[in-house]
Amino acid sequence: MPIQYIHASHPGAAKKETTMSTVLLTSGTVGTTTTPAEVGEIVTVTLQDENGMPITETGVVEEVLE
Repeated sequence: MPIQYIHASHPGAAKKETTMSTVLLTSGTVGTTTTPAEVGEIVTVTLQDENGMPITETGVVEEVLE
């Protein structure tokens, strides 16, 4: 049987879903990770400063919010 390749843009191609987590760090910072997170893990989160500019912070997950 011949091998069939499907281009990623094809409607029948599997879609890769990015799993993100919104977490509360022990520092009190709430941000979003690019991977699933669990309590106790050290992660880097992305958030916005008071001017709306993207910033990152690394810390320990206290609670997974989403």
